[in-house]
Amino acid sequence: MAGAQSEWGALYGRICAQTRAGTITFVNTPALLNALRTARRLPLRDPSRSAPASLNDLCGGSPPAEVAELYQNCDGASECGDAYLRPLPVSEVIANPDFGPALLQRWGALLCFTDDQSNYAGVYTGGPLAGMVVLLHHEEPSPAPRYRSIADMLAAVIDGSVEDVMWGQGNAQFPIAAAATPAVGETEASALADRVLALASEADDDARRDLQTCVLHLLPKARIAEVRAALSVDDVWIPELAAKIVSAAGDEASLPSLLALVKRGKPNGDIAAILAIGRLATPAARAALLALASEPGAGRYAPYVAKAMKEAGLQSELRSGAWHYRESALHAWTTFQSS
Repeated sequence: MAGAQSEWGALYGRICAQTRAGTITFVNTPALLNALRTARRLPLRDPSRSAPASLNDLCGGSPPAEVAELYQNCDGASECGDAYLRPLPVSEVIANPDFGPALLQRWGALLCFTDDQSNYAGVYTGGPLAGMVVLLHHEEPSPAPRYRSIADMLAAVIDGSVEDVMWGQGNAQFPIAAAATPAVGETEASALADRVLALASEADDDARRDLQTCVLHLLPKARIAEVRAALSVDDVWIPELAAKIVSAAGDEASLPSLLALVKRGKPNGDIAAILAIGRLATPAARAALLALASEPGAGRYAPYVAKAMKEAGLQSELRSGAWHYRESALHAWTTFQSS
């Protein structure tokens, strides 16, 4: 059994490669499991059997349907091998983790995937987000939903790399306002956001931040003004998240609020706001970055403004230990103001 499990990662890696080449297309968890079963290289449970009782014990009842299906057909893998992510053996599944956001304990969660880099993925087992996938990155653990289902997360794994999946770059389904193709309709997303928002009014500060984080991920683009308003919240983390979302959503109306966030100089939020202005890449955003660079004390933010300038279509470079910028090749180089 151990030898067969050690081959799971290499097999999964080959299937991922075939999928990217267009040879195989997976649209859901059963399709992936069927392909693995066909290859006869994955330690399998009898398909006629139910998920192991130990999984029910972990959940204090029946596990979410997708989790039960996963462990009905396999008992996870002991190592990733060439795969991006591996399902944990049932004996290693973590229920209601006591690390990361407290919301995972409050609503209940099962962490059943890992990349063997101290990062985990799992699903909520209770609360308004039951069945949705949460990603716990060891540097930035967040309670926010990132995928609607395990099937959707596996599709993203097959399309990208584990770093992309764990950081939610490019292919995450949430935040909905920033998603190219929302996985949840606006009406359903709004209803979910309102349910979580109602809980936030009765929570303590830490729990409120967790709930607000979930709300920002759930708000559809039609309610982007509410995300924009979060740029003004007196908090270290919420404005930072809001800045990332409004820029990914291309919300040009957020520019004044982003500039105000830079001026406030609050940790995390100020740098996130600068980078968000660069991602907007509008004429107004470019003008704002040029103005920031010319202000006294701009040298403090020089590396971040320089990066934002490049994203916005301006030019910047580091020469002789100092950052320089210009609007285009038709303009002279200027150094950032240091005082």
